[in-house]
Amino acid sequence: MPIAVYLSGHYVYLSCDTGLSIIDVERPQLPEEVSNYYIDGYSSDIIYYFDETMEENYVFLASCWNGMKLFNVFDVTHPYPCPEGDFHTPAASYSVFKKGSYVYVGSESFLEIIDIDDISQPKEIGSLYLQPPINLCKDVYVNDNFAYIGGFEQFRIVDVSDPSSPQIESSLNLEFSINQILVRDNFAYVTGGVYGIGGYFQIIDVSNPEYPEKKGKLSG
Repeated sequence: MPIAVYLSGHYVYLSCDTGLSIIDVERPQLPEEVSNYYIDGYSSDIIYYFDETMEENYVFLASCWNGMKLFNVFDVTHPYPCPEGDFHTPAASYSVFKKGSYVYVGSESFLEIIDIDDISQPKEIGSLYLQPPINLCKDVYVNDNFAYIGGFEQFRIVDVSDPSSPQIESSLNLEFSINQILVRDNFAYVTGGVYGIGGYFQIIDVSNPEYPEKKGKLSG
């Protein structure tokens, strides 16, 4: 079952409950799976990365059982794992986001900031423990000097201007579990839901990171 999607060129990279799937969408009316790779562990998020130094194409997967997994996808028909680029998180991983030479991995209890300047030797440079009982980092989005974290009924803004020492800037309670966050300009667009009740779309004003403010909302 596909969970998350990333588009590069005319290929779609899917993280699935069984691993990685690559789809050729050059002909939108006839999408074709060109390859897949099974991994032992539910893969909940994916990002694509082109390494200009090595001229190689990679994807990072957030794996609930295995932390962050790295795959070489230069040949889309034969992706292969690069275990030297894996990063094992202290808890199940749910989200992954790349900005510059850093990858931000959200897990059940932590936000991990990883330096991938040398992709074969990822190094943790910062970590933030998310206090229970609402300690799930189901999605993370980084814009400028802030990371926006979504979890169970809570939206958090984290100052990552110093990647070695991330600090919670603010928190905002919501009535639903967050699935995905997108930030543009001064607004965060948040999707989520409550099991058995329905889905939600919430807009949050983040122009002042210390005091995020709920704006419009749709439910159904």
